[in-house]
Amino acid sequence: MEKRCFAHAPYLVNPASGDPDLRDRSSELLVDQLERARLLGLAGVVVHPGAHGGDGPEKGLRRAAVALAAVLERAPEGPRLLLEVTAGQGTVLGSSFRELGRLLEELPRDRVGICWDTAHLWGAGYDLTTDEGWEDLWGEFTARTGETAPLLVHLNDTVVERGSRKDRHERIGHGALGAETFRRVVTDPRLAGVPMVLETPKGPPGEDWDREALDLLRRLCRDSTPRIGDSR
Repeated sequence: MEKRCFAHAPYLVNPASGDPDLRDRSSELLVDQLERARLLGLAGVVVHPGAHGGDGPEKGLRRAAVALAAVLERAPEGPRLLLEVTAGQGTVLGSSFRELGRLLEELPRDRVGICWDTAHLWGAGYDLTTDEGWEDLWGEFTARTGETAPLLVHLNDTVVERGSRKDRHERIGHGALGAETFRRVVTDPRLAGVPMVLETPKGPPGEDWDREALDLLRRLCRDSTPRIGDSR
């Protein structure tokens, strides 16, 4: 059976840091995460590319590439590392497919991949709410990364404005993206077979917001008509 479960590395991991000690500790933790994921039979470990801390994106990306390549060498039997697109808050890297593509160029392609997060993409400035914006996103993704699809998608609505560089998750259909955006995502044939997970608020005791979101997403799939990119 195909492996469909993923882990997420701790958020404090920072392979792009200018502090050698922090970078080394981050690498040690990532090696451990990959080994644990291997023992559990997981398909991959999601990681944020890190923050450059004021040294600039180019230096940060270079440090991250060197650190991540070393991690993969030390965990040769581990699953893939999935670089997650970020909203780009502060000096955090990975808010563009250009930056993620730069990292992929320095890493073994059979050991890495990309994870999309709908809230992060919106915060980073990508427009998921129109057909034109959605197609532009795909065009940049394939051109910059050389990938045909992400390996994992985090489905999150958000309360922030597009391009705000902020990471704030909201219930599916209750934020700036809205239900129709998620219809676009879950019915795009280019994402057929790509695992999707929720990272949305859980709600107060007695309410099951996850079930509510899953019911909505299933209904959007069931009631949808073919969209842009659909060859059916």
